Amino acid sequence: MKRSLKLLAAAVATATGLSLAACAPGGTVPSDPSDQPETAPAYVPVNIGVGADAAYAAFFVADQLGLFAEAGLDVTLTPFSTGGDALAALGAGQIQMTQSSPATITSIIANNPSITAFVQTVDVAGINKVVLRNGVESATDVKSFGYVKGLSQYMAYAYFEENGVDPATINWVAAGAGDMPALIQRGDIDGFFLWEPWPTNVTTAGSGSVVATATEFPDLDPVLVNWLASTDDWLAANEATAKAVTAVLGEAIDIIDDDPQVAADAVEQAVAIKAADALVMVGRLGFGLQPITGDVVAATQQIGDFFVSTGAISATPDLKSELVLDWSW
Repeated sequence: MKRSLKLLAAAVATATGLSLAACAPGGTVPSDPSDQPETAPAYVPVNIGVGADAAYAAFFVADQLGLFAEAGLDVTLTPFSTGGDALAALGAGQIQMTQSSPATITSIIANNPSITAFVQTVDVAGINKVVLRNGVESATDVKSFGYVKGLSQYMAYAYFEENGVDPATINWVAAGAGDMPALIQRGDIDGFFLWEPWPTNVTTAGSGSVVATATEFPDLDPVLVNWLASTDDWLAANEATAKAVTAVLGEAIDIIDDDPQVAADAVEQAVAIKAADALVMVGRLGFGLQPITGDVVAATQQIGDFFVSTGAISATPDLKSELVLDWSW
């Protein structure tokens, strides 16, 4: 007991001495915690996969205007020829985020459930078009049709069914998007249903014409968007970084809305699309961040069923559990 009282007395004396020292002239006053500078968020470096079209304009604008750096982010943009290639790299851990269509993401999740998507970035209906080569007048004249695995194939089936043509009667030719104009020119395929700039490449070369756009197929509306994708583990461990990247994309979208020419110039600098053509494409895109909702997932689930019917995947993934719904940033 005595030892405890002595310790208590010593503690009181020490505290009293500190108080007096703080009040004395020249004494040091303990700083108020509220006066301390805020600690900057601990963001991790992010490698983001991007495609070679105007749908990625928000990424190009954010990168070229230094918006990522201003937000304290270390972002690298890595180009890929297709969304499927980018998602494969995502699953392999080579990149941490990418943007792709619900159709492509669904087909990848079926084989790699570690992939997820968490926010919608852009509506792409206005830049997806049906192109037929010269001499082929309508869907009923088509014998062979090119497609890229994913959204392109899903849209192509919708095009033929809408025009009373059984897709089973078509010779389907799988190829990369960049290969389609040459296949049209050589007559290896009669047409394709793809996003810009590939339709414009064909019409500019004079080897075909645009006969329809995706906006003419209302059933496709819910899935003619792009989502931001990552992996479950990375997103769970680095949500602050994901939110910061998303917020910067929102800033870039505001800039695009105010001055589409900024986006067109950024697209020209990033990929092989002239600014004048990119400006037209940007005008047909609907940039805007939106959470992925249950209604959208229900429509996307049908894509999975479609891929099962074509043999592309063995079973439709449960997207309500695989995707991040109603995510906020």
